[in-house]
Amino acid sequence: MPSAQSPTLRIAIIGGGPGGLGSAIALSSLPNVKVTLYEQAKELREIGAGIRIGFNCWKVLGLLGADKDVKGHLKTSVFHRNGLTGEVVKASPPSTRLLYYQPQRVRRTRLQSSLISQVPEGIIKLNKRLSMVEDLKKDGIRLTFEDNTVAIADLLVGADGIRSFTGSTIFRVLIPASSISHIPSLLPQTQWWHGPTGHIYGSLVDDPTETLEEDQKFEIAARKLVDPATDVGKKFSWGIPASNSRVESFFTILVRAIEFSRENGVSAAEIFHGIRSPYYKRMYEYLDAQKSKIEQAKKVSSDQTFAASLKHRINSFGGEETLNWIYGNDIEEVWKKFVEERKTD
Repeated sequence: MPSAQSPTLRIAIIGGGPGGLGSAIALSSLPNVKVTLYEQAKELREIGAGIRIGFNCWKVLGLLGADKDVKGHLKTSVFHRNGLTGEVVKASPPSTRLLYYQPQRVRRTRLQSSLISQVPEGIIKLNKRLSMVEDLKKDGIRLTFEDNTVAIADLLVGADGIRSFTGSTIFRVLIPASSISHIPSLLPQTQWWHGPTGHIYGSLVDDPTETLEEDQKFEIAARKLVDPATDVGKKFSWGIPASNSRVESFFTILVRAIEFSRENGVSAAEIFHGIRSPYYKRMYEYLDAQKSKIEQAKKVSSDQTFAASLKHRINSFGGEETLNWIYGNDIEEVWKKFVEERKTD
Protein backbone atom coordinates (compact mmCIF):
# COMPACT_ATOMS: atom_id res chain seq x y z
CA MET A 1 0.00 0.00 0.00
CA PRO A 2 1.18 3.60 -0.56
CA SER A 3 2.93 5.27 2.36
CA ALA A 4 1.34 8.12 4.29
CA GLN A 5 3.63 10.57 2.46
CA SER A 6 2.73 9.27 -0.99
CA PRO A 7 -0.92 8.80 -2.12
CA THR A 8 0.33 7.12 -5.30
CA LEU A 9 1.17 3.41 -5.31
CA ARG A 10 4.82 3.17 -6.35
CA ILE A 11 5.57 -0.12 -8.14
CA ALA A 12 9.09 -1.23 -9.01
CA ILE A 13 9.67 -4.04 -11.50
CA ILE A 14 13.05 -5.75 -11.62
CA GLY A 15 13.83 -7.26 -15.02
CA GLY A 16 13.08 -6.25 -18.60
CA GLY A 17 12.26 -9.64 -20.08
CA PRO A 18 8.76 -10.68 -21.25
CA GLY A 19 7.54 -11.03 -17.65
CA GLY A 20 8.74 -7.59 -16.59
CA LEU A 21 7.46 -5.91 -19.74
CA GLY A 22 4.06 -7.59 -19.43
CA SER A 23 3.86 -6.43 -15.85
CA ALA A 24 4.74 -2.86 -16.83
CA ILE A 25 2.06 -2.75 -19.53
CA ALA A 26 -0.68 -4.06 -17.28
CA LEU A 27 0.13 -2.09 -14.13
CA SER A 28 0.75 1.23 -15.89
CA SER A 29 -2.88 1.25 -17.03
CA LEU A 30 -4.05 1.76 -13.44
CA PRO A 31 -4.86 5.22 -12.02
CA ASN A 32 -2.80 6.60 -9.13
CA VAL A 33 0.01 4.17 -9.85
CA LYS A 34 3.61 5.00 -10.75
CA VAL A 35 5.41 2.12 -12.43
CA THR A 36 9.17 1.94 -12.96
CA LEU A 37 10.93 -0.97 -14.61
CA TYR A 38 14.61 -1.43 -13.77
CA GLU A 39 16.73 -3.39 -16.24
CA GLN A 40 20.40 -4.15 -15.66
CA ALA A 41 21.35 -4.11 -19.36
CA LYS A 42 22.61 -0.87 -20.92
CA GLU A 43 20.17 -1.29 -23.76
CA LEU A 44 16.93 -3.23 -24.03
CA ARG A 45 17.99 -5.55 -26.82
CA GLU A 46 15.74 -8.06 -28.49
CA ILE A 47 17.51 -11.34 -27.87
CA GLY A 48 16.86 -15.06 -27.60
CA ALA A 49 15.78 -18.04 -29.66
CA GLY A 50 12.22 -19.38 -29.56
CA ILE A 51 9.33 -19.49 -27.12
CA ARG A 52 6.07 -21.42 -27.02
CA ILE A 53 2.88 -19.36 -27.10
CA GLY A 54 -0.22 -21.41 -26.27
CA PHE A 55 -3.83 -20.70 -25.37
CA ASN A 56 -3.06 -19.45 -21.86
CA CYS A 57 -0.46 -17.01 -23.20
CA TRP A 58 -2.55 -15.84 -26.16
CA LYS A 59 -5.28 -14.83 -23.73
CA VAL A 60 -2.87 -12.72 -21.67
CA LEU A 61 -1.18 -11.15 -24.69
CA GLY A 62 -4.61 -10.20 -26.02
CA LEU A 63 -5.48 -8.45 -22.76
CA LEU A 64 -2.18 -6.59 -22.92
CA GLY A 65 -2.79 -5.52 -26.53
CA ALA A 66 0.46 -7.23 -27.55
CA ASP A 67 -0.77 -10.22 -29.56
CA LYS A 68 -1.11 -8.86 -33.10
CA ASP A 69 2.57 -8.91 -34.04
CA VAL A 70 3.44 -12.20 -32.32
CA LYS A 71 3.42 -14.75 -35.12
CA GLY A 72 5.43 -17.90 -35.63
CA HIS A 73 5.37 -21.56 -36.61
CA LEU A 74 2.01 -23.24 -36.08
CA LYS A 75 2.87 -26.41 -34.18
CA THR A 76 1.21 -29.45 -35.69
CA SER A 77 2.48 -32.77 -34.39
CA VAL A 78 5.18 -33.19 -31.74
CA PHE A 79 7.60 -36.13 -31.87
CA HIS A 80 9.42 -37.47 -28.81
CA ARG A 81 12.39 -39.57 -29.89
CA ASN A 82 14.91 -41.82 -28.27
CA GLY A 83 17.98 -39.66 -28.76
CA LEU A 84 20.26 -42.69 -29.02
CA THR A 85 18.33 -44.60 -31.68
CA GLY A 86 16.02 -42.01 -33.29
CA GLU A 87 12.96 -44.15 -32.53
CA VAL A 88 9.71 -42.19 -32.15
CA VAL A 89 8.56 -43.02 -28.63
CA LYS A 90 5.49 -40.78 -28.67
CA ALA A 91 3.76 -38.58 -31.24
CA SER A 92 1.29 -35.94 -30.10
CA PRO A 93 -1.46 -34.93 -32.55
CA PRO A 94 -2.26 -31.32 -33.55
CA SER A 95 -4.16 -29.13 -31.10
CA THR A 96 -7.94 -29.10 -31.38
CA ARG A 97 -8.28 -25.48 -30.23
CA LEU A 98 -9.54 -22.67 -32.45
CA LEU A 99 -6.89 -21.62 -34.97
CA TYR A 100 -6.12 -18.30 -33.27
CA TYR A 101 -5.39 -20.00 -29.96
CA GLN A 102 -3.38 -22.94 -31.28
CA PRO A 103 0.18 -23.23 -29.97
CA GLN A 104 2.93 -21.61 -31.97
CA ARG A 105 6.71 -21.57 -31.67
CA VAL A 106 7.68 -17.92 -32.00
CA ARG A 107 10.94 -16.07 -32.20
CA ARG A 108 11.46 -14.57 -28.75
CA THR A 109 12.48 -11.32 -30.44
CA ARG A 110 8.97 -10.97 -31.88
CA LEU A 111 7.41 -11.32 -28.44
CA GLN A 112 9.94 -8.92 -26.94
CA SER A 113 9.37 -6.31 -29.66
CA SER A 114 5.58 -6.51 -29.37
CA LEU A 115 5.70 -6.07 -25.59
CA ILE A 116 8.17 -3.17 -25.73
CA SER A 117 5.88 -1.31 -28.12
CA GLN A 118 3.10 -1.35 -25.51
CA VAL A 119 5.15 -0.02 -22.58
CA PRO A 120 4.53 3.73 -22.01
CA GLU A 121 7.54 6.03 -22.40
CA GLY A 122 9.58 6.90 -19.35
CA ILE A 123 8.87 3.70 -17.43
CA ILE A 124 11.99 1.70 -18.34
CA LYS A 125 15.27 2.58 -16.59
CA LEU A 126 18.35 0.90 -18.06
CA ASN A 127 21.76 0.06 -16.58
CA LYS A 128 20.16 -0.58 -13.17
CA ARG A 129 21.48 -3.73 -11.53
CA LEU A 130 19.80 -4.32 -8.17
CA SER A 131 22.20 -4.96 -5.30
CA MET A 132 20.06 -4.65 -2.15
CA VAL A 133 16.44 -4.67 -1.01
CA GLU A 134 15.39 -3.30 2.39
CA ASP A 135 11.92 -3.46 3.94
CA LEU A 136 11.13 -0.05 5.47
CA LYS A 137 7.80 -1.32 6.81
CA LYS A 138 5.26 1.50 6.55
CA ASP A 139 7.60 3.64 4.47
CA GLY A 140 7.90 1.12 1.66
CA ILE A 141 10.83 -0.80 0.18
CA ARG A 142 14.28 0.68 -0.46
CA LEU A 143 16.06 -0.50 -3.61
CA THR A 144 19.77 0.09 -3.92
CA PHE A 145 21.49 -0.35 -7.27
CA GLU A 146 25.12 -0.99 -8.15
CA ASP A 147 25.55 2.59 -9.35
CA ASN A 148 24.70 3.66 -5.77
CA THR A 149 21.36 5.16 -6.74
CA VAL A 150 18.36 4.47 -4.49
CA ALA A 151 14.64 4.17 -5.16
CA ILE A 152 11.65 3.69 -2.85
CA ALA A 153 8.68 1.52 -3.82
CA ASP A 154 5.48 0.29 -2.19
CA LEU A 155 5.31 -2.90 -4.27
CA LEU A 156 8.23 -4.84 -5.72
CA VAL A 157 7.75 -7.24 -8.66
CA GLY A 158 10.62 -9.66 -9.26
CA ALA A 159 10.81 -10.59 -12.96
CA ASP A 160 14.33 -11.99 -13.15
CA GLY A 161 13.25 -14.82 -15.41
CA ILE A 162 15.73 -17.64 -15.96
CA ARG A 163 17.98 -16.28 -13.22
CA SER A 164 15.49 -17.88 -10.82
CA PHE A 165 16.26 -21.40 -12.03
CA THR A 166 19.12 -23.73 -11.11
CA GLY A 167 20.22 -27.18 -12.10
CA SER A 168 19.73 -26.72 -15.82
CA THR A 169 22.02 -25.57 -18.61
CA ILE A 170 20.49 -24.79 -22.00
CA PHE A 171 22.26 -23.72 -25.16
CA ARG A 172 19.93 -22.13 -27.74
CA VAL A 173 20.51 -21.07 -31.32
CA LEU A 174 18.56 -20.13 -34.43
CA ILE A 175 19.83 -21.48 -37.76
CA PRO A 176 18.50 -21.10 -41.32
CA ALA A 177 15.72 -23.65 -41.83
CA SER A 178 17.07 -24.20 -45.34
CA SER A 179 20.27 -25.68 -43.88
CA ILE A 180 18.36 -28.74 -42.61
CA SER A 181 15.58 -28.93 -45.21
CA HIS A 182 17.27 -31.98 -46.74
CA ILE A 183 16.70 -33.94 -43.50
CA PRO A 184 13.05 -35.10 -43.70
CA SER A 185 12.98 -36.46 -40.15
CA LEU A 186 13.46 -32.95 -38.70
CA LEU A 187 10.75 -30.98 -40.49
CA PRO A 188 8.05 -29.82 -40.09
CA GLN A 189 7.28 -31.56 -36.80
CA THR A 190 8.46 -30.24 -33.47
CA GLN A 191 11.11 -32.66 -32.22
CA TRP A 192 12.33 -33.78 -28.80
CA TRP A 193 15.45 -35.99 -28.88
CA HIS A 194 15.79 -37.37 -25.34
CA GLY A 195 19.07 -38.56 -23.89
CA PRO A 196 20.16 -39.98 -20.52
CA THR A 197 20.95 -36.55 -19.00
CA GLY A 198 18.92 -34.11 -21.06
CA HIS A 199 17.40 -33.49 -24.46
CA ILE A 200 17.70 -31.60 -27.74
CA TYR A 201 14.64 -29.69 -28.91
CA GLY A 202 14.06 -28.52 -32.46
CA SER A 203 11.30 -26.44 -34.06
CA LEU A 204 10.57 -23.95 -36.81
CA VAL A 205 9.82 -20.47 -35.45
CA ASP A 206 8.39 -18.47 -38.38
CA ASP A 207 5.04 -18.03 -40.08
CA PRO A 208 5.69 -18.90 -43.75
CA THR A 209 2.95 -16.51 -44.87
CA GLU A 210 4.93 -13.49 -43.65
CA THR A 211 8.56 -14.67 -43.72
CA LEU A 212 10.45 -15.36 -46.93
CA GLU A 213 11.64 -18.93 -47.26
CA GLU A 214 15.30 -17.90 -47.22
CA ASP A 215 14.74 -15.96 -43.97
CA GLN A 216 12.92 -18.69 -42.05
CA LYS A 217 14.71 -20.00 -38.97
CA PHE A 218 14.91 -23.27 -37.07
CA GLU A 219 15.50 -23.33 -33.33
CA ILE A 220 17.78 -25.81 -31.60
CA ALA A 221 17.83 -25.99 -27.79
CA ALA A 222 20.20 -28.42 -26.07
CA ARG A 223 19.45 -28.91 -22.38
CA LYS A 224 21.52 -30.69 -19.78
CA LEU A 225 20.18 -31.40 -16.30
CA VAL A 226 22.57 -30.88 -13.41
CA ASP A 227 22.16 -31.47 -9.69
CA PRO A 228 21.96 -27.91 -8.25
CA ALA A 229 24.03 -29.05 -5.26
CA THR A 230 26.96 -29.82 -7.56
CA ASP A 231 26.39 -27.04 -10.11
CA VAL A 232 29.33 -24.79 -9.23
CA GLY A 233 30.51 -23.89 -12.71
CA LYS A 234 30.41 -20.49 -14.36
CA LYS A 235 26.89 -19.20 -14.98
CA PHE A 236 25.76 -17.82 -18.31
CA SER A 237 22.49 -16.13 -19.22
CA TRP A 238 20.58 -14.20 -21.83
CA GLY A 239 21.53 -10.60 -22.36
CA ILE A 240 18.05 -9.86 -21.01
CA PRO A 241 16.16 -11.80 -18.29
CA ALA A 242 13.45 -13.94 -19.88
CA SER A 243 10.46 -15.43 -18.06
CA ASN A 244 8.56 -18.67 -18.80
CA SER A 245 5.49 -17.68 -20.82
CA ARG A 246 2.96 -19.37 -18.39
CA VAL A 247 4.22 -16.86 -15.65
CA GLU A 248 2.98 -13.88 -17.65
CA SER A 249 -0.61 -14.68 -16.75
CA PHE A 250 -0.13 -13.45 -13.18
CA PHE A 251 0.31 -9.82 -14.30
CA THR A 252 -3.29 -9.60 -15.44
CA ILE A 253 -4.36 -11.00 -12.08
CA LEU A 254 -2.22 -8.42 -10.31
CA VAL A 255 -3.94 -5.52 -12.09
CA ARG A 256 -7.40 -6.82 -11.25
CA ALA A 257 -6.27 -7.54 -7.70
CA ILE A 258 -5.16 -3.95 -7.11
CA GLU A 259 -8.44 -2.60 -8.48
CA PHE A 260 -10.46 -5.10 -6.43
CA SER A 261 -8.53 -4.36 -3.25
CA ARG A 262 -9.26 -0.64 -3.52
CA GLU A 263 -12.98 -1.36 -3.64
CA ASN A 264 -13.08 -4.12 -1.06
CA GLY A 265 -10.33 -3.26 1.40
CA VAL A 266 -8.42 -6.46 0.71
CA SER A 267 -4.66 -6.55 0.15
CA ALA A 268 -3.75 -7.06 -3.51
CA ALA A 269 -0.98 -9.36 -2.37
CA GLU A 270 -3.54 -11.46 -0.46
CA ILE A 271 -5.72 -11.71 -3.56
CA PHE A 272 -2.78 -12.72 -5.73
CA HIS A 273 -1.72 -15.30 -3.15
CA GLY A 274 -5.25 -16.68 -2.96
CA ILE A 275 -5.51 -17.14 -6.72
CA ARG A 276 -2.06 -18.20 -7.80
CA SER A 277 -0.71 -20.15 -4.83
CA PRO A 278 -3.21 -23.03 -5.28
CA TYR A 279 -2.24 -23.16 -8.97
CA TYR A 280 1.48 -23.39 -8.21
CA LYS A 281 0.79 -25.90 -5.44
CA ARG A 282 -1.13 -28.10 -7.85
CA MET A 283 1.67 -27.83 -10.42
CA TYR A 284 4.40 -28.87 -7.99
CA GLU A 285 2.23 -31.69 -6.65
CA TYR A 286 1.75 -32.91 -10.21
CA LEU A 287 5.49 -32.79 -10.94
CA ASP A 288 6.26 -34.62 -7.69
CA ALA A 289 3.65 -37.27 -8.52
CA GLN A 290 5.10 -37.82 -11.99
CA LYS A 291 8.60 -38.19 -10.55
CA SER A 292 7.29 -40.73 -8.07
CA LYS A 293 5.56 -42.71 -10.84
CA ILE A 294 8.76 -42.84 -12.86
CA GLU A 295 10.81 -44.02 -9.91
CA GLN A 296 8.21 -46.65 -9.00
CA ALA A 297 8.04 -47.91 -12.58
CA LYS A 298 11.81 -48.34 -12.59
CA LYS A 299 11.66 -50.40 -9.39
CA VAL A 300 9.08 -52.88 -10.65
CA SER A 301 10.36 -53.15 -14.21
CA SER A 302 12.76 -55.92 -15.14
CA ASP A 303 13.93 -53.84 -18.11
CA GLN A 304 16.38 -51.24 -16.78
CA THR A 305 17.62 -50.02 -20.17
CA PHE A 306 17.59 -46.36 -21.20
CA ALA A 307 14.88 -47.09 -23.79
CA ALA A 308 12.56 -48.52 -21.12
CA SER A 309 13.30 -45.65 -18.74
CA LEU A 310 12.58 -43.10 -21.45
CA LYS A 311 9.20 -44.64 -22.26
CA HIS A 312 8.24 -44.48 -18.58
CA ARG A 313 9.32 -40.84 -18.42
CA ILE A 314 7.49 -39.69 -21.54
CA ASN A 315 4.30 -41.67 -20.92
CA SER A 316 4.03 -40.38 -17.36
CA PHE A 317 3.58 -36.79 -18.47
CA GLY A 318 0.35 -35.63 -20.05
CA GLY A 319 0.11 -33.42 -23.10
CA GLU A 320 -1.92 -30.31 -23.78
CA GLU A 321 -5.25 -32.12 -23.83
CA THR A 322 -4.74 -33.99 -20.55
CA LEU A 323 -3.25 -30.97 -18.75
CA ASN A 324 -5.92 -28.49 -19.71
CA TRP A 325 -5.72 -26.82 -16.29
CA ILE A 326 -2.27 -25.57 -17.34
CA TYR A 327 -2.38 -25.11 -21.10
CA GLY A 328 -6.04 -24.14 -21.18
CA ASN A 329 -5.86 -21.74 -18.25
CA ASP A 330 -8.12 -18.75 -19.04
CA ILE A 331 -7.07 -15.86 -16.82
CA GLU A 332 -10.30 -13.91 -17.43
CA GLU A 333 -12.44 -16.81 -16.33
CA VAL A 334 -10.23 -17.37 -13.28
CA TRP A 335 -10.74 -13.76 -12.23
CA LYS A 336 -14.50 -13.83 -12.81
CA LYS A 337 -14.81 -16.97 -10.70
CA PHE A 338 -12.80 -15.40 -7.90
CA VAL A 339 -14.98 -12.26 -7.85
CA GLU A 340 -18.20 -14.30 -7.85
CA GLU A 341 -16.97 -16.41 -4.96
CA ARG A 342 -16.14 -13.27 -2.99
CA LYS A 343 -19.66 -11.94 -3.57
CA THR A 344 -21.23 -15.05 -2.10
CA ASP A 345 -19.00 -15.13 1.00
